Amino acid sequence: MDKVTDERTLGAISQTSRYSTLQGTHYKAGNMQAAIPPRVFETLEKRFDVRCELFASPLNAHFKEFCSASAMTDRAFGSLGNAFDFEPSEGSFECNPPFDEEIISRLAGHVERLLSRAKKPLSFFVVVPKWNDSRGWMRLAKSVYCVSNTTLEAKEHAFVSGAQHSRIDQLTPSAAPTSILFLQNKAGEKKWPVTPEGVAAIREAFAPPKKEAERVEKWDPDATTWSCSRRLPTDAKSWVYKNKKRDQSVDESPAKKAKKKKSGGGGLSASFFRD
Repeated sequence: MDKVTDERTLGAISQTSRYSTLQGTHYKAGNMQAAIPPRVFETLEKRFDVRCELFASPLNAHFKEFCSASAMTDRAFGSLGNAFDFEPSEGSFECNPPFDEEIISRLAGHVERLLSRAKKPLSFFVVVPKWNDSRGWMRLAKSVYCVSNTTLEAKEHAFVSGAQHSRIDQLTPSAAPTSILFLQNKAGEKKWPVTPEGVAAIREAFAPPKKEAERVEKWDPDATTWSCSRRLPTDAKSWVYKNKKRDQSVDESPAKKAKKKKSGGGGLSASFFRD
């Protein structure tokens, strides 16, 4: 292993450990960020030339250029450093900060300051919870640079788990309303106009996948086998099977009941271990 490869490997281990620690070392712990679906990134790139994320990590970044919390370990993987130290004078950016009141408020101030002094086209697409009584949300929504403010209602849009690198389930319908906003200077408005068609395309990209196209199920490795479900390819083996949540004894014949009792009543089959 050459020196560069060795350094990148050690860096990968270090940054993975760092984010796991921030999370609480367990996938259920901490306030994991809700990332936007890939289709939204594709729509933003196509319609608004977005090519950089202000809040991401090497573990879940969609674009090659991104800002992250741990510049020391993430620069080797393309990080531009902390979002609040990043001061672009032009360009189109995606901002999906951790859903924290202070961070959102700080982001609003940072974006307004950048837009106030930019002479070239500058645009920010911002995704935050619709906390319309919070200081941060109010500052974004009432900003003189806010050219569009749209609400995505609960369950009508989905997010990707911020811990997507360590989970099987990915898309999760949002349990609360979300605000998607565009903040632009005049040059940005002219170069990347926010049209009703563009907002509609973003809304559609945020929509939860249709059941027949892609299943979205909860997966919990800590749950017992009779209450756990999974999201796996149809040809994959699983150590759990989904509970049908109904009384099967109602429509089972006596012969079928006797056969189940003899075989142990279900669970993992012997073929699972053989395969």
